[in-house]
Amino acid sequence: MRKADSFKPGDFVTFIDDVISGRIITITKDQITIESKEGFIYHCQPEEIIHRKGLDHLIDESEIRKEEELEKPKRSVRNSKEKSFVEIDLHIHNLIDSTQGMTNYDILTVQINKARQMLKYAMENNIRSVIFIHGIGEGVLKKKLIKMLQKYPVEISEADFHKYGLGATEAYIFQNYKNF
Repeated sequence: MRKADSFKPGDFVTFIDDVISGRIITITKDQITIESKEGFIYHCQPEEIIHRKGLDHLIDESEIRKEEELEKPKRSVRNSKEKSFVEIDLHIHNLIDSTQGMTNYDILTVQINKARQMLKYAMENNIRSVIFIHGIGEGVLKKKLIKMLQKYPVEISEADFHKYGLGATEAYIFQNYKNF
């Protein structure tokens, strides 16, 4: 059983049973937090990851620094046992710095494009489910989101009411979607 003290913040690691890799952000007594190159946050136990020794030369350090400087939308994975679950908050203030000079249509376009990017990322990385946090409001974003999701091989449902209320939609990605 690997111990947390064999890792340190800044180490590059990869999950033993997945294609996900990234840099360790924090280490506590109970868990290790990892951020992938795409900005996803993962929580795991030390025995679920290994060092990427010998692979560090494949990582472009300048690319990582550029990404760290950018403000990322809030995205997370519940825990390492549910790596097939990601969420994205589509509230516009989480996606861009300022909406000054933007029309409602421009804002909606940014939100839907981010949702589409997240869905495609999840499909490419075999992530089974995406939670889109859209809020309640007048329902314009939710309607547009559902219309966009209907073009993909997903099952659409309300997200967990206890956690999100009525302000989130879940898209479960069919595992054999490539056959559609």
